[in-house]
Amino acid sequence: MKKLLLILLALALIASSIVAQSVYDYSDLINSSFIPKTKNDRGNFYSHKGVWFGFSLPEKSDSKNYGAFGGPYNIYTQQWLAPKLFQAEVQIKGQGTINLAKAIKIDISQYPGLLKQDYQFDNFNLTQKLTFVNEKTSLYVSEVINTANQNLDINLFCKGSIFENIGKGKETQNGWIIELINESDGVFLLQFRVEGKMEMEYNETEYTLNFSDFQTLKPNDTLRIVSTLTHVFMYDTTEEIKSAVEALNDFVKPFEQNEIFWDFFIANFEKKENNYSKLAIKCLETIWMNYKSKSPQFSNVFVTSNNHDCFNVKLMDIFIYSMCFNFLDKKLASNQTISFMNWFWNKKSMRLNNEFYFRQNDSLPHTFADFNLGPWLAWNIYNADKSNVTILDELIAEFEDLNENWYLKYDENKNLWCENDEKLESVILNAFLFSEKLSIKNILSELGFKEKAENKINEINYIRQNFDLYFYDNFSGEYCDIDYVNSKLIPNKKAFPYVIWSGLGAYTSIEQYINKNFNNYKIPEDNNLFFEKENLYSYYFLLSGLHLYKYQDLATNIKNQYIEKINSEVIKNNNKFFIYDKGEKIENTTVEAAITLMIMLYF
Repeated sequence: MKKLLLILLALALIASSIVAQSVYDYSDLINSSFIPKTKNDRGNFYSHKGVWFGFSLPEKSDSKNYGAFGGPYNIYTQQWLAPKLFQAEVQIKGQGTINLAKAIKIDISQYPGLLKQDYQFDNFNLTQKLTFVNEKTSLYVSEVINTANQNLDINLFCKGSIFENIGKGKETQNGWIIELINESDGVFLLQFRVEGKMEMEYNETEYTLNFSDFQTLKPNDTLRIVSTLTHVFMYDTTEEIKSAVEALNDFVKPFEQNEIFWDFFIANFEKKENNYSKLAIKCLETIWMNYKSKSPQFSNVFVTSNNHDCFNVKLMDIFIYSMCFNFLDKKLASNQTISFMNWFWNKKSMRLNNEFYFRQNDSLPHTFADFNLGPWLAWNIYNADKSNVTILDELIAEFEDLNENWYLKYDENKNLWCENDEKLESVILNAFLFSEKLSIKNILSELGFKEKAENKINEINYIRQNFDLYFYDNFSGEYCDIDYVNSKLIPNKKAFPYVIWSGLGAYTSIEQYINKNFNNYKIPEDNNLFFEKENLYSYYFLLSGLHLYKYQDLATNIKNQYIEKINSEVIKNNNKFFIYDKGEKIENTTVEAAITLMIMLYF
């Protein structure tokens, strides 16, 4: 009996090891295939860990560029630094340079946090891997392994070139330094791990590194070239860039750390999402690819809209990304929120000129994407980690000022209903302002400001008790904006998700609206309509509100339709996330990835 139990236990362990997946089961979720021909080409690349540059792979049909990694693409200047800074070449004594296209087996793939190329021949294998060490440095490793049963005389080369008129390269100790023409405070430093006697040829635009002579490899022996590329700025200290040297000395560790990082998320997503774990990992990869950190002009941590448009940052997007990070990395979510709030306020754009929060000329935001979700986000982040009271302490004063400013400037008849820039008392605007006010009250209570909190309670109770009486039209069954000057109700077809998300709608009104509009609900067929940025946001708020009002079955139905729609359309779109923003199709977008990941994880 004991022997049988041991056998069953062994079988269970074998089965669990078979089921468990790793980064190498999630290939090509991010399209990274592109070798640039000019510095201004627009094409795919892959980035990670906050670096301001990214690399690409050759197309599987592009045999002339086998062994090369395209780029890097300099995200800050939005230009390619090089067509290919790393390209491996193998020479065998008596055979000359080996044509990689003649390999028995070829694998060119992007994996989470990693780009990889494998070329298998009868008597040797060439493997190249590129990963990202931190926000400044990438790591490249090229290895030739003798798989024959006899010695081989082999030489391994690493070649690279940069585009003309983009910078000048010059040799430095164990490497090559590239001084950029249009970026006076930054250089790219290429460093090599020296193993045995090696030689380097270089000029201002290209270099070649190889062993001084053929190396005799015994069976299973390895010949290797290791390199790091570091984006160095004038303000960097030795401490900030010493990780490049550490990566050269222990080049295995960064790859191991990358696998541990991604295997953790893969294991969690497999348990939760089953058939859609690849979509969840793709969402997270997209967010991490568009995540940026320190650079000369951007001292704050943030997530960009997509991998090319690194300067287009909107406050609403930041709130959504931070809420997404709150599930994955609570510290990062908190730091990003505080960092951005303080950045805007330090510029005094909100407090003095109103150029960001209220827009110019006292004009209110005319889409919900500009509304301030800061207090709601801070309260959610705090509730996920009650030890993080810093986020409340640092931001509460500004939250109070901003909320009060709305009612001072844009509540013309002082009835606690604010007007938008069209002079309408907007149902969406007031739903957001209520959530803002409620979160501020919760924060004040938590920080011990009881008197201030009690003053907010009176306003909150009035808004909650009168919202439906004012904004809901029982005759049409619609939530309406109010033209109070002309005493008109104007139905707002987009309002419902934000009303139930805020918790303001009366149960009878919500039930009436759902019975009228959500029986046998089907997501619209029109892709342009569905993938409009504002509509994608509305699905998160809708699902949140449906759960709040206990419509779980309806929420599950809409969630499943949403995920299936996203998954099928991403596959059709060459495996890229995309949105339509003002009619323009934008690919590799963080917005869709973050909203989709939140819907998958929170509901």
